[in-house]
Amino acid sequence: MIALFPSLRAGEAILYIADLALLGFFWQKGQLSLPVLIPCLAALVLIPLIVRLAAVLKHQKIVNILFRRLDPESFIRAYEPLMKRAEGKPRLESTLRNFLSTGYANKGDFETAIRLLDETPPVEGKQAVRGRALQLSNLCSVYLLKGDVSEAQDLLHQLEDLLDRDQEEQAGRDMQGSVTTLKNYIQIARGWKADEAYLRNLALNSVDPFFQVTNCYQLALAQIVAYKRPQAWENLKKVADRAPLLYIGQEAARRAEKLEQDMTEEEKRRQTPPSERIVLRPFLKRR
Repeated sequence: MIALFPSLRAGEAILYIADLALLGFFWQKGQLSLPVLIPCLAALVLIPLIVRLAAVLKHQKIVNILFRRLDPESFIRAYEPLMKRAEGKPRLESTLRNFLSTGYANKGDFETAIRLLDETPPVEGKQAVRGRALQLSNLCSVYLLKGDVSEAQDLLHQLEDLLDRDQEEQAGRDMQGSVTTLKNYIQIARGWKADEAYLRNLALNSVDPFFQVTNCYQLALAQIVAYKRPQAWENLKKVADRAPLLYIGQEAARRAEKLEQDMTEEEKRRQTPPSERIVLRPFLKRR
């Protein structure tokens, strides 16, 4: 991550120089005692850790434009310039392409999202399986948003085969959760019954607003399939209100309008049971 933010390299160098200068000063004064030496030596170890943490936090701040502020356009403007700094570093470039493709897909530019993922360089070593798994998972999600269910299904099969061959679990157990989620999304896209309780739990317990609205939207689609139009209408309106800049927010608004036209007055007055209500938490900026 440090490679993405050259200014941190300069800051790291300044900290090293300052630390060594302090050591030199006390050495010249003949005052290089343990109370001085230990903190200075500890700083030499801590400086690279602090710089790495700063890089992770700077990266996360940009990612939060999409995942917390739900603004794909602003995210792409801030994130795309980082791509040039990741060239020649397959693992880093793979990470950036996965995030950036999510931004493009969620503003409705599916072709760019697919191209970014298709051109992802293979990751070598222990992260190879996980890198490929993330690529397949994200491609599956993009094709689902695009409405190409057959291609999404094929990608899901490839992901499942990859994980079945992953005897050492290099991809991580969380990828199995992605498979379950994608299976439900595909069920919904085919007009088949999905696990509403599972999707509701994801919407309620996701930390980032992005995953909250995504799963609330999918839950609404599942409720349409299950002929629960009042609950679906309520959830679609919530997604449309919470995420107007996301592709699914715009789709939710369109679907909610159509449902409103099709529903009876009695259906519109019907209350969703408290146990089934979804509360989409707003993103609160830290002071």
